[in-house]
Amino acid sequence: MRKLASLVLATAIVVALGVAIANPIEHQSCVGSDSSAADDITPFQGLEARLVTDGLDEPSDVMHLPGTNTYLVSEKPGRVVAVKGGVIGTEPVLDIEEMVLDRGNEQGLLTLEPHPDFDQNCLVYIFYTDAGGHSNLVEAEVSGYESPRIDRRTFRRILYVPQAHQYHQSGSVTFDDSGNLIVSIGDGGSRTERERHAQDPQTVKATIVRINTNGNPYSIPEDNPFIDSNQGAPEVWGFGLRNPWRITYDQESGRLIIPDVGHSGSEEINLVDLSDSGQNFGWPIVEGTLCFESETCDTSGTRLPDYEYLHEGYGCAVIGGSVYRGDKMPDLDGHYFFGDYCLGWVRSLSFDGSSEPEVYDWEPDMGRLGRITSFGTDSSGELLVTSLDGQLWEIVPIREN
Repeated sequence: MRKLASLVLATAIVVALGVAIANPIEHQSCVGSDSSAADDITPFQGLEARLVTDGLDEPSDVMHLPGTNTYLVSEKPGRVVAVKGGVIGTEPVLDIEEMVLDRGNEQGLLTLEPHPDFDQNCLVYIFYTDAGGHSNLVEAEVSGYESPRIDRRTFRRILYVPQAHQYHQSGSVTFDDSGNLIVSIGDGGSRTERERHAQDPQTVKATIVRINTNGNPYSIPEDNPFIDSNQGAPEVWGFGLRNPWRITYDQESGRLIIPDVGHSGSEEINLVDLSDSGQNFGWPIVEGTLCFESETCDTSGTRLPDYEYLHEGYGCAVIGGSVYRGDKMPDLDGHYFFGDYCLGWVRSLSFDGSSEPEVYDWEPDMGRLGRITSFGTDSSGELLVTSLDGQLWEIVPIREN
């Protein structure tokens, strides 16, 4: 596996995970029977952000527990909690706070993502910063659905990425329709690191990594762009990114959607066919479409974003979201929803691949939702939003009377 494989092997003795293989875990079903029914479809006049709960401790991500009305919410300090009917469970689903470093804004327990075959294997993927400040992606098993638990004894490390700084760790996770795991990794967070990593696909920093978890600890998909060459690490799908926060894959369109948090001028979103791999997204030659390190720049060989917005009062950090495929708002089918961490607004893009994306601004409807950290969907594909200020929201239609 060249560099990344050697990193994994070299750091196998790191004990920050506290993983114990002994003491087998009693397996329980983690999928229940969802009794909820979709609302009647009637014309709607806009969107509303409806508060689910505001008692969370720096929520960083949310997933629904398939087959139930329960949400699992990761909290940045190092816990996962269950939320059902707006009520937060009294006991955490997972508590690894002593294993997690939460000093910086981009550190902590950052991501919680279910395996696409969760109803069969009960597996989730957790990206967090360990006590030494390094990035870890682990696979874990959820047991039970009435009182879900994640036992750290089920942890299996997939990736370990040493970090020298507290910034630009990214760590969002999605899956393609072949079951391959796709992970975003930031550039490392300093001027030296961005110059060394972002334009070097031999490293996994500043890249999108695409691997298959069927392996020890993983295998490489045969159609990865650098698998048969020396031009990049075999794990790398795309490179030249700064801090891609909350990537997602839309099965229906076959697109991987990559938002990338900018430095001081521009926020960008890339909507890329999964087959269009090996792309150089340009950082730090460009920030969005803006030349970054000089007044003029050579953008040949780079892929410029499909959508960008400038700071200048419009925001400061794009938070990637979800493609809407729910039942309650068919007029918005295929819209990609995203937000801004600093201003808390929500927008959506409609993109057919043949023209510029059409932008919809939902701030007049929903207002600002605080420091948005992530989006998710419920069991029916309806949208959820987390805010670092402690809130979990659901996005619902404003219907005609």
